[in-house]
Amino acid sequence: MQGDKYDSNYEYFNIHYIDWSRPVYRLWWFCRALIEIVIPIGLPRKSKILSVGAGLGQLEHILSKVFGYDVYLVDISPYAKKLNKDLFKNSKYTISNSDKLPFPDDFFDLVISYDLLEHLADKNLLEYTFTEMKRVLKKRKGINMFHKITVLGDKEINQDETHHLKWTPEKWEKWFSNEQMYTVKKTYRYIPVWSNRRIKFVKVLGEFYLSLF
Repeated sequence: MQGDKYDSNYEYFNIHYIDWSRPVYRLWWFCRALIEIVIPIGLPRKSKILSVGAGLGQLEHILSKVFGYDVYLVDISPYAKKLNKDLFKNSKYTISNSDKLPFPDDFFDLVISYDLLEHLADKNLLEYTFTEMKRVLKKRKGINMFHKITVLGDKEINQDETHHLKWTPEKWEKWFSNEQMYTVKKTYRYIPVWSNRRIKFVKVLGEFYLSLF
């Protein structure tokens, strides 16, 4: 994955940067943080979380400022970091390749990614990235990783030309298992979305809660 693909011309960043000014949009990220990370994983406050492919860092901002986690962000895009600085002024945002994480072994309580893994160029880069994610994890019982992935079967899979790994949820789950990370919760969830002045629930297919044990 090359950082120059995710510059000021990458529409996703610009749309979400503008959307942050909308209260409903900020509430949506709060809900996602609560129902996808805080409640199901149950980490104590001040736990160290690494977000790889953090982008603008909306979720990470809420996890840090609202829920009190010690959150570190990594992304390959200097433009994403610039937008994060404009919005949140996060001091723990590092520009780095996902397969060479600049952190020591056994440093984080949890590693997460939102819409990262499907963007990796090929299976080799995925394997190197995942090895690095496991390296920086503390070896503890419970949920060690959370990955939200755009998967085959999701209508958004072909809407972004930088989606390369177009796998089904079943293929992802099998691959994680082969890497000695085991899915411990359902791979789908219903997420609240504000649409046409009302809340509706949209099914998200590719959510993976992984454990080393």
